[in-house]
Amino acid sequence: LDPHPVQGKTPSMIVEDDGRRLPGGLSLSRAVWSLAPDHLAIVGVVVGMGSIAGVLATTGGAGLSVLMLVIPVLAALLVRPGGVAVTAGSQPFLHGLVHAAAARTGAPPPTRVRLVAEVSVSADTHWGRRELRIGQPLLSCLTADQLTVLVAHALAILHHDRPMLVCALHRRWADRAIDAGRAGSRRVVGGLAEGVDRFGQVVAGAADAAVVGLCGAGDAAWAFAVEATAAMAHLDFVLDSGGSPRRVHHTLIEDLDDGWQTLLDHGVPGDWWDEDAAAALAAQHPGLAEELTALGTRSLELKKPAGRVWVEPLTRRERRRLVRTTVGRPAEGMRWVRYATAPARWWVGRAAREADGVRDLVAEVLGRRPVDTGELLDVLFNRSGEALELAVAAVLRAEPDAGPGEVAREAGDPTAAVALLLEHALLERGWLLEHPAVRGVLVSPTGARLVADDLAARAVDDHEARGEVLALITDI
Repeated sequence: LDPHPVQGKTPSMIVEDDGRRLPGGLSLSRAVWSLAPDHLAIVGVVVGMGSIAGVLATTGGAGLSVLMLVIPVLAALLVRPGGVAVTAGSQPFLHGLVHAAAARTGAPPPTRVRLVAEVSVSADTHWGRRELRIGQPLLSCLTADQLTVLVAHALAILHHDRPMLVCALHRRWADRAIDAGRAGSRRVVGGLAEGVDRFGQVVAGAADAAVVGLCGAGDAAWAFAVEATAAMAHLDFVLDSGGSPRRVHHTLIEDLDDGWQTLLDHGVPGDWWDEDAAAALAAQHPGLAEELTALGTRSLELKKPAGRVWVEPLTRRERRRLVRTTVGRPAEGMRWVRYATAPARWWVGRAAREADGVRDLVAEVLGRRPVDTGELLDVLFNRSGEALELAVAAVLRAEPDAGPGEVAREAGDPTAAVALLLEHALLERGWLLEHPAVRGVLVSPTGARLVADDLAARAVDDHEARGEVLALITDI
């Protein structure tokens, strides 16, 4: 499956196969069979190529026309999104970090390094090239040492004979590990052959051991926790403020990463990081399971750290390429705006939809619409338990497999609900968001600044603050 096995591996990094088996004693035939459900498209390509050969042999020039029609289809199936190339000339600091990480773990450096939109660090082979893919959004919330941990871990998985097969099978195992971790198990056998579970444990455990040798288990575990939290926070950011609103199908925000940077400047609470998330990550990292489980009880706030990775500015074309990949839009027919030039009605409409959701929840608690703003706030502040139960029930109806942590995050809390109402009310009164990527920080036409979360939090126990909230929301 891979005609170019890598030589020179160190015993501490990897458990070698015997030429016929993969790590953990997994046979090649079992490995390929385990991946078959995920790669039916490849089977179709192989069959299609055989058919093309037959057509060309029997139809001559007409067959060439058929081939020209099929080539774009094959390209769409086989060519992955490119991202932005990282070279010693374009990104010297990042390029040097990758090569230093490879040297410290005994792995050869990758053939190609690319900045991508996905919020992760991963390695794979593509057309025989060993490729490392680094998520651009991660570079704003990781230190250089933490990024080194993630790079070294990815390179350790790539540092195997038959890396294409090993990387693909490890991804499948890691996806199942998330479900196993949430179910309270470190074993991933459900839905996979037991041999595949052994393979995943061996490959992931060896990669974990490689990074523990760099910085210690505690620091390595924290780097993975930050990566996982950043992935969820960035997804929420894109859905919330990074992409253009619904119904605006051909407009994209060019300075998406600037919005992410601004959000990190304010700090992003790690609401996604809890014991459930830690258990899922621990199942993916058997060599760090104890440390990750312990981290599940700690709070984690995302912010720009000191000593983070220096990234040279990207060109406009490169920035737009990453934005298109992030939001899943094609290159053709797009209109580009910046946060500063995006219509204010976008953000007013967003706030209105979310405020309507809060009012609908209160109406469900009461069995009717609230008679006035006072009754609306009374339910949010004094009957929040009932509102929470209804919100949890709604989440579970939509996602029956959601874990307790997910339910709590999606259900929200009274302070957050009141902050949404405040944001909507103030935007309707002519206030503006200080930055559309940062929710609830508003500036009045006269320059006054208000943080909705702070006022909502004070209003929980302070009647004067509650009166201020009531005055701002009334008649909106």
